[in-house]
Amino acid sequence: MNKRVISTILLSASFLIPLTGCFNAIPEMTEEEEKMVVRYMADAVIQNDVSYQSRLLDEEEKEAALAEEARKAEELKKIEEEQKLKEEKKKAEEDSSSSSTPTEVVEKAYTPADMASIMELENVSFEYVGYETGNVYPMDIEDLGFGYSAHENSSLLVISFNVSNTSSEDVELDLSKIKAKYRIKINGEKKFTPDFIPLNTIMTMFKDTIPAGSSVKLDLVYEIPDDTDIDTLDLFIVNNDKDSFKIGLE
Repeated sequence: MNKRVISTILLSASFLIPLTGCFNAIPEMTEEEEKMVVRYMADAVIQNDVSYQSRLLDEEEKEAALAEEARKAEELKKIEEEQKLKEEKKKAEEDSSSSSTPTEVVEKAYTPADMASIMELENVSFEYVGYETGNVYPMDIEDLGFGYSAHENSSLLVISFNVSNTSSEDVELDLSKIKAKYRIKINGEKKFTPDFIPLNTIMTMFKDTIPAGSSVKLDLVYEIPDDTDIDTLDLFIVNNDKDSFKIGLE
């Protein structure tokens, strides 16, 4: 306790001592007056006691820190509960999805008559003629030196279409610029891609004028193993490297 506190106490105590200096002559005080003197002395001590003020401040800071920690703990608990609910909901959705009956994917069937719309062509139509196998293309060529021959142990599968002009005017048709791929599947199993043959009778190379009311025969040529037995043929047209269209050839 510092000098200021001591002085305050002495000053307060002096109120209890009469000016005559005689301790036996202390005047009588009422109970209320005694309480006022004691309260004054206590307040004086507290106000001048630095350590008390410091302890009081420390307690307030400690309470504030504890309250902040409690608030953060409550927020963390709330976040954890929300995360748990999300995980439970996600698991329930996954379980529901896995337990449900799988939806059967039905592949839409197309025919050669749809080929013009698939390739976004107007005033023309496609008709499947049939297929044949051999060792050279064109198959009716007399001089093998000008044909395209199959490799050893392989045969050429030639699939033919009639492409007709359905308008009353000549149609300039350029199939070489169409970004389409023509894959063939034999017996619902292995797929083959057409060979590159730079002839105008090949569908992917054709560029010519078809007179009104006329048609041209165009081919797709595939090299297949010699021992391949053909029961069914399906043509897959992949247009612009995006959509695939399955066309049954019968």
